[in-house]
Amino acid sequence: YATREEFVEALRLLMTNARLRERLGENGRQYIRQHHRWDAVMGRFERLVMRLRGR
Repeated sequence: YATREEFVEALRLLMTNARLRERLGENGRQYIRQHHRWDAVMGRFERLVMRLRGR
C-alpha cells in the first residue's frame, strides 16, 4: 500500500465484508493445496536435483 490510509481502508473492508473474507480464504486454501502439497513440492525438488546432476 502506498499510504497508511490505503492500508487502513483495506483492513476496514476486510473487517466489514464477510463475503470477501470467505472468498479470499478459499482462494488461499486452493492455492496452498495446488502449490504446496507433498507431491507438488517433491516434483519441484526432483527436477532441481536432476538439473543439478546434469551440470
